[in-house]
Amino acid sequence: SGLGAGSSSGAGWNLGSSTPIVEDLQAPAYRPAVTGHAHMHELEPQVKFINSSFDWSPSGKQLVYAVNKHNRYGEDYKDLFIHDLASNKDIRLSQSARLESPAWHPQGLGLVAVQQSKGTQNLVWSALPDSQSWTEQVTNAIEDKKPEILLDEWENWTSFDDGRTIFSPIWHPNGQQLYGAYAYLGERQLFSLDPEEGTFTPLTAANVDLRDPFVDSSGSYLYFSAAPNGRFNIYRVALNSTGFPIPGRMEQLTDVVGGAFMPVEYDNRLYYSEYIANGYTIRSRPIRAISVSENELGFEWLERDMSRQQHTAHTAHT
Repeated sequence: SGLGAGSSSGAGWNLGSSTPIVEDLQAPAYRPAVTGHAHMHELEPQVKFINSSFDWSPSGKQLVYAVNKHNRYGEDYKDLFIHDLASNKDIRLSQSARLESPAWHPQGLGLVAVQQSKGTQNLVWSALPDSQSWTEQVTNAIEDKKPEILLDEWENWTSFDDGRTIFSPIWHPNGQQLYGAYAYLGERQLFSLDPEEGTFTPLTAANVDLRDPFVDSSGSYLYFSAAPNGRFNIYRVALNSTGFPIPGRMEQLTDVVGGAFMPVEYDNRLYYSEYIANGYTIRSRPIRAISVSENELGFEWLERDMSRQQHTAHTAHT
């Protein structure tokens, strides 16, 4: 049995208690978000003034992020940088490119990011050299007064021109599929993108907002935040062998009043940002899941073949 759309917090269910990781995200001792892989326990400040989601390199030696910076002409643009942990230096990757929400390919093949242009957002890709060459470029760059490794070639993976917005791209651990959220004349919905086939596939048709996708390291579950009853909580859905959601296999992981966002699973624990009376806090809890009915919550997982035919990315990764 599942929780109905109008269920109240904790109504007959015990999803387990949570542990606060960071009480006050405004405190200067903490960086503004916790994501990634083996670095989730590190709360020392690394980079200030990040303007969007960030991601770790597969080696764990750098993180990539977006921030508004002056270009050489004094204009403000959102560009990508990497922060090198060993040297504690930041290296510019783009110049006046209007890029944000970067995601590092799990095998280190390149970076995908969201690019803003003419009122619409699209996914773009830039290939990176092999790990040895990349390490050499980083080593050389950090010795410069203004460290740069400019990635000049960004390939369009989508070519929308309808005012669509794209949020929080994240890779499946096999590196063959990308997930994210998008909005077009309504609530945010989830999507999948296959770079090889060039297909942008809407995954959901729901009357509620879905956001902040995350795939666990085994590729077994797609985690996300959704507000079917007006309160954002964390859910997950099982993925099949091709990385698509399995209808009827959706579960609820939190039941909070203020709102739960940005889920990350690590070592069988759930980490997420929770909105409370005095702002956001980062919390952790053991994974405890309750099966829910998609129909009762207003969800519908779209059939893959139907949606793929309607939404095709104009440029595929080769």
